[in-house]
Amino acid sequence: MNVKSALKIIFALLAVIASVHAAPAPGLLQLFDGTSLHGTLESISTKDGVAWDFPAAQGPLVLRPDNISGIRFESIVSTNRPNKPTCRFRFHNGDEVLGDLVGIEGDNAVIQSWFGGQLKSPKRAFSSLQFSSHGFKVLYEGPNGPDEWKTGRTGHGWVYKDGTLIANGADILGRDFGLTNSSSLEFDLAWSGTFSLTVTVYAQTIERFDYSTSAYVFYFSPGGVSIQRIQAGAGAMMLGRADIPELLNKNRARLEIRSNREEGTLSLFANGNLVQVAANSAGIGGAADRQNLFQQLGSQAEGHQRGPPGLQIQ
Repeated sequence: MNVKSALKIIFALLAVIASVHAAPAPGLLQLFDGTSLHGTLESISTKDGVAWDFPAAQGPLVLRPDNISGIRFESIVSTNRPNKPTCRFRFHNGDEVLGDLVGIEGDNAVIQSWFGGQLKSPKRAFSSLQFSSHGFKVLYEGPNGPDEWKTGRTGHGWVYKDGTLIANGADILGRDFGLTNSSSLEFDLAWSGTFSLTVTVYAQTIERFDYSTSAYVFYFSPGGVSIQRIQAGAGAMMLGRADIPELLNKNRARLEIRSNREEGTLSLFANGNLVQVAANSAGIGGAADRQNLFQQLGSQAEGHQRGPPGLQIQ
């Protein structure tokens, strides 16, 4: 679980609550300078900061919140909420909140959240608001271990470590997300050297490529992406290709695939910027609800998945 966004929101709420002490929660803490510390969260305080129990230290490390990029906890338990939030709030600093828009008062907006009641935020802090009449639901956030995924024939091409899936060779990795109608799939991708990553969405098989069934396929490589629609009995149709400078000049990028079955559209975003929108008259149909990843030729690719409305590969 990536709690970078939640962490900042929690500290805003703690202006009223002086400190929070909970049962020790083991996990991985990451700082903005790249440092990673395995340990246990002891407490959060507006006065003292985040107390992190690191085994190699004589006592808990007390860290300033603005130095922490995120905390990933082990043994995540999903929360069952009776109502689905109808709005997805994105902020300029990268934070994201699912909730309901209560109203706008002057320069501020009021958000009804599931975790902290009503929150107030300046309108200028929003980068976008996305509404859904059907509501948003997080189907998966992870990975939390290798057993959540099915691998291909070799079973050795993908390795799990610290909430990250690392590809060391050509192999396939798949999972049934149970997608229905529209979805948003996010992933943070990091690599060294060259790579070739295939992401198949709305697939009917997850442990192999099967061109006799229907699916949508994104082919990522340094500098760009191409998109195909595979339709059972009709073969493959190229939907388009686009350059992605973020995949050429850097070694890390956040990608998001949005699909809308009602409108028959696929949208691809790189670091929050629209890269490609593909549409076809037949719509997004005839495909199932699964997704898989295939890494080939690259020296190394890493991934952390969050699942709709977020899938991350890091």
